[in-house]
Amino acid sequence: MSQLQTVQMYFPAGLLHNTTTNRWYPFYFRLSPRPSDGENDIAMRFRSAAHHTEGFVCLDDAKRYIQEQTKWKDTGAVWDWDGTGIPTITNDFVVNAFLSTARQIKGGQ
Repeated sequence: MSQLQTVQMYFPAGLLHNTTTNRWYPFYFRLSPRPSDGENDIAMRFRSAAHHTEGFVCLDDAKRYIQEQTKWKDTGAVWDWDGTGIPTITNDFVVNAFLSTARQIKGGQ
């Protein structure tokens, strides 16, 4: 019989930039695998969640907010948004990058 191992997982985090108001909204992604994603896949699908409701006027304040969240790991990624509708972002991330490691992962823009 195999033993299950619990591993701490961090949430990938990024910034949503409202191009109309020039405000910055930190958010994290939650794991949302496709039905075809398998447990051995290197990259899996994540969907955005928990957008900072009020946002920040200053980019540095938004980045600082991400750094203060103990369960978030900054991807460095920024998505532009025109301020209309409710934004939902789906992105693939390498799962191993979000397991309990101290290093910061790299992200795109």
